[in-house]
Amino acid sequence: MSIDRLDEVRAARAAAGRLHEELPRTGAMSAGVYELPAAGDDPQTPHALDERYFVIWGRATFACGPDVREVTVGDAIFVEAGDHHRFVDIVEDLSLLVVFAPPAPG
Repeated sequence: MSIDRLDEVRAARAAAGRLHEELPRTGAMSAGVYELPAAGDDPQTPHALDERYFVIWGRATFACGPDVREVTVGDAIFVEAGDHHRFVDIVEDLSLLVVFAPPAPG
């Protein structure tokens, strides 16, 4: 068992100047915190793995292919491997837990 403190993970991400900070991975999955500022740009490209986002806080619009929906705290988003997706119209600073399965390479 392990417990990761969200405030510590967020601080490590901010100190490193990255949008994503990975949590300790397992053989079956990888996970991390992904954060985007209000009015920011989401630079991601399609991934080779299925992923699930959990909105921890913030509000934005999520676009996946032709589907566009507003997302907010408590929403869980599934994205199939290879789908073009990104957060757009980021109204409030956005903090997400993202889980990849199987684990992301690296």
